[in-house]
Amino acid sequence: MIDPDAPFPCAPPDVTMEHILHYVVIVTGIKGVLFPERNMLNYHAPAPPRGIHRYQFYLFPWAGPQFLDLDYNSPSQRSGFNLTTFENANKLQQPVAVFQFRSQHHVSIYLYSLLLLVFFLLFEAIVGLTQFVTSRIKP
Repeated sequence: MIDPDAPFPCAPPDVTMEHILHYVVIVTGIKGVLFPERNMLNYHAPAPPRGIHRYQFYLFPWAGPQFLDLDYNSPSQRSGFNLTTFENANKLQQPVAVFQFRSQHHVSIYLYSLLLLVFFLLFEAIVGLTQFVTSRIKP
Protein backbone atom coordinates (compact mmCIF):
# COMPACT_ATOMS: atom_id res chain seq x y z
CA MET A 1 0.00 0.00 0.00
CA ILE A 2 1.38 3.40 -0.92
CA ASP A 3 0.37 7.03 -0.42
CA PRO A 4 1.09 8.82 -3.72
CA ASP A 5 -0.05 12.19 -2.35
CA ALA A 6 2.71 12.74 0.20
CA PRO A 7 3.68 15.17 1.53
CA PHE A 8 0.30 16.71 0.66
CA PRO A 9 -2.14 16.58 -2.26
CA CYS A 10 -2.16 19.34 -4.87
CA ALA A 11 1.34 20.36 -3.89
CA PRO A 12 2.84 23.26 -5.81
CA PRO A 13 5.32 22.41 -8.59
CA ASP A 14 8.36 23.22 -6.42
CA VAL A 15 7.41 20.53 -3.86
CA THR A 16 8.73 17.02 -4.54
CA MET A 17 6.07 14.37 -4.15
CA GLU A 18 7.33 11.48 -2.02
CA HIS A 19 5.31 8.31 -2.17
CA ILE A 20 5.13 6.70 1.25
CA LEU A 21 5.19 2.93 1.52
CA HIS A 22 2.66 1.66 4.08
CA TYR A 23 2.48 -2.12 3.69
CA VAL A 24 3.91 -5.08 1.77
CA VAL A 25 2.55 -8.60 2.13
CA ILE A 26 2.81 -11.75 0.04
CA VAL A 27 -0.59 -13.37 -0.44
CA THR A 28 -1.73 -16.75 -1.71
CA GLY A 29 -4.87 -17.17 -3.77
CA ILE A 30 -7.05 -20.18 -3.00
CA LYS A 31 -10.26 -20.51 -5.02
CA GLY A 32 -10.29 -16.79 -5.72
CA VAL A 33 -9.74 -15.75 -2.09
CA LEU A 34 -6.48 -14.05 -1.05
CA PHE A 35 -4.79 -15.09 2.18
CA PRO A 36 -1.72 -13.38 3.69
CA GLU A 37 1.26 -15.71 3.48
CA ARG A 38 4.18 -13.56 4.57
CA ASN A 39 4.24 -10.06 6.02
CA MET A 40 7.21 -8.36 4.34
CA LEU A 41 6.73 -4.88 5.81
CA ASN A 42 4.64 -4.05 8.86
CA TYR A 43 1.42 -2.16 8.27
CA HIS A 44 1.64 1.61 8.77
CA ALA A 45 -1.87 3.05 9.11
CA PRO A 46 -2.91 6.04 7.00
CA ALA A 47 -2.46 9.37 8.77
CA PRO A 48 -2.50 12.16 6.21
CA PRO A 49 -0.92 15.32 7.65
CA ARG A 50 -3.36 17.52 5.70
CA GLY A 51 -5.98 17.26 3.01
CA ILE A 52 -7.34 14.14 1.37
CA HIS A 53 -4.81 11.44 0.43
CA ARG A 54 -5.22 8.45 -1.85
CA TYR A 55 -3.99 5.08 -0.58
CA GLN A 56 -3.34 2.47 -3.25
CA PHE A 57 -3.00 -1.30 -3.04
CA TYR A 58 -1.27 -3.11 -5.91
CA LEU A 59 -1.53 -6.85 -6.51
CA PHE A 60 1.43 -8.20 -8.51
CA PRO A 61 1.90 -11.74 -9.77
CA TRP A 62 4.97 -13.10 -8.00
CA ALA A 63 6.87 -16.17 -9.10
CA GLY A 64 8.88 -16.52 -5.86
CA PRO A 65 10.69 -18.05 -4.07
CA GLN A 66 13.20 -15.17 -4.02
CA PHE A 67 12.51 -12.58 -1.37
CA LEU A 68 11.49 -9.11 -2.34
CA ASP A 69 14.11 -6.38 -2.09
CA LEU A 70 12.80 -4.54 0.97
CA ASP A 71 14.69 -2.06 3.05
CA TYR A 72 11.88 0.26 4.11
CA ASN A 73 11.26 -0.54 7.78
CA SER A 74 12.07 2.83 9.31
CA PRO A 75 9.75 5.80 8.77
CA SER A 76 12.49 7.73 6.97
CA GLN A 77 12.98 4.81 4.54
CA ARG A 78 9.27 4.50 3.79
CA SER A 79 9.23 8.06 2.47
CA GLY A 80 10.38 8.60 -1.09
CA PHE A 81 9.27 5.14 -2.24
CA ASN A 82 9.38 4.68 -6.02
CA LEU A 83 6.99 2.02 -7.31
CA THR A 84 8.70 1.65 -10.71
CA THR A 85 12.10 1.15 -9.09
CA PHE A 86 10.57 -1.45 -6.74
CA GLU A 87 8.93 -3.28 -9.67
CA ASN A 88 12.22 -3.36 -11.62
CA ALA A 89 14.38 -4.38 -8.64
CA ASN A 90 12.09 -7.32 -7.89
CA LYS A 91 11.38 -8.26 -11.54
CA LEU A 92 7.65 -7.84 -11.03
CA GLN A 93 5.20 -7.89 -13.91
CA GLN A 94 2.42 -5.34 -14.29
CA PRO A 95 -0.12 -5.44 -11.44
CA VAL A 96 -3.15 -7.65 -11.96
CA ALA A 97 -5.31 -5.52 -9.68
CA VAL A 98 -5.23 -2.07 -8.09
CA PHE A 99 -7.49 -0.80 -5.33
CA GLN A 100 -7.64 2.73 -3.98
CA PHE A 101 -9.33 4.46 -1.07
CA ARG A 102 -9.14 8.00 0.22
CA SER A 103 -8.57 9.22 3.75
CA GLN A 104 -8.83 12.73 5.11
CA HIS A 105 -6.88 14.47 7.83
CA HIS A 106 -9.12 14.94 10.86
CA VAL A 107 -8.38 16.99 13.90
CA SER A 108 -9.17 14.91 16.92
CA ILE A 109 -12.16 15.74 19.09
CA TYR A 110 -9.70 15.66 21.97
CA LEU A 111 -7.76 18.51 20.38
CA TYR A 112 -10.97 20.51 20.04
CA SER A 113 -11.77 19.82 23.70
CA LEU A 114 -8.31 20.90 24.73
CA LEU A 115 -8.58 24.12 22.72
CA LEU A 116 -11.95 24.89 24.30
CA LEU A 117 -10.49 24.31 27.75
CA VAL A 118 -7.53 26.61 27.01
CA PHE A 119 -9.84 29.35 25.70
CA PHE A 120 -12.08 28.98 28.76
CA LEU A 121 -9.09 29.24 31.12
CA LEU A 122 -7.76 32.28 29.26
CA PHE A 123 -11.19 33.90 29.43
CA GLU A 124 -11.41 33.22 33.16
CA ALA A 125 -7.90 34.63 33.67
CA ILE A 126 -8.76 37.80 31.74
CA VAL A 127 -12.02 38.27 33.66
CA GLY A 128 -10.21 37.72 36.96
CA LEU A 129 -7.41 40.13 36.03
CA THR A 130 -9.94 42.74 34.92
CA GLN A 131 -11.80 42.45 38.22
CA PHE A 132 -8.52 42.69 40.16
CA VAL A 133 -7.37 45.81 38.26
CA THR A 134 -10.82 47.40 38.56
CA SER A 135 -10.87 46.82 42.32
CA ARG A 136 -7.46 48.53 42.70
CA ILE A 137 -8.42 51.67 40.81
CA LYS A 138 -9.68 54.35 43.16
CA PRO A 139 -12.45 56.58 41.80
